[in-house]
Amino acid sequence: MACHSNTDLTYLKTRELMDLFAARHGSWLCRQLLDGCDLTTEAGQQHFKTHEMRRKVCKYFVQSIVEILDHYSVDMRGCSL
Repeated sequence: MACHSNTDLTYLKTRELMDLFAARHGSWLCRQLLDGCDLTTEAGQQHFKTHEMRRKVCKYFVQSIVEILDHYSVDMRGCSL
């Protein structure tokens, strides 16, 4: 495969990571991962805080990203595709 510009490679690797995450969790969109909690509204932000979603939900998804990166050894350097 030909070398890509740094920007193209970043977009490509980001898309790859998003696809792997979505395959594992059904989506990469926060609103879907948070069962419809809309963080763009005051009510959604309050729900997020009240239900401790950062600790109960987001922490799990961050750990999942770390596992994906570790498992697939996603390499962001040069022409390593």
